Amino acid sequence: MTSPPPKPTLLDLDGVATRLNLSTRHVRRLVAERRIPFLKVGSLLRFDPEQIEPWLRSLVVCSFDPPPGNERAPAPQPRTAARRVLRPGAQPASPSRETRDRPKAAATPTVRRTG
Repeated sequence: MTSPPPKPTLLDLDGVATRLNLSTRHVRRLVAERRIPFLKVGSLLRFDPEQIEPWLRSLVVCSFDPPPGNERAPAPQPRTAARRVLRPGAQPASPSRETRDRPKAAATPTVRRTG
C-alpha cells in the first residue's frame, strides 16, 4: 500500500514573519488588511506555505519587457497638477497685504415681507 503524501505543516505568525523577513507586527497588519492568505483556527493565525509561495510570486514586479503574447496595457501615468506658465520676468501672483489682512464683509440679513 502507498501512504498518502505528507501534508505541509502550517506556519504560525512567527514562522511566516521569519520566512518573509518581516516583523510580526507587519504580518498582523497584512492579515488585518486581508493582503496575505491566512487561516484562522479558533483565535490562532496559521499560514499555509503552499498558499504563501504563489502569493509571494504574485508580488514580484518585473523590470523587463513581458514575453510576446503577454503584453498588458501600459500603466496610466500619474496626473500632475496644471502649472501656470508665467511670462519671462513676471512674478507669481500672491495676495496683497491689503486684501489678505482686510476683514471679510459681513453678510447683510435679508428681510422678507409677508403680505
